[in-house]
Amino acid sequence: MNLVRIAMKALILKARAFERAAEDPMKVQEKVLLEYLARNKDTEYGRDHRFSGVASIRDFQSRVPMSDCEGLRPPSSG
Repeated sequence: MNLVRIAMKALILKARAFERAAEDPMKVQEKVLLEYLARNKDTEYGRDHRFSGVASIRDFQSRVPMSDCEGLRPPSSG
């Protein structure tokens, strides 16, 4: 198999995956969110907001408040 065929096969597989994801973007977004939360459930922020118990976007929305960068910054001492 030459290099062009290998590259084309890889591109076709990526295109098909993209097309499947585009059929139900909310499902894909929820899957990505849950994977991210699973990787971060043992961080201080993840424990504080009980990431380990999040099973849906709605769970996430009810447990994690809206915040900006300043809201995540540790309090200054002094």
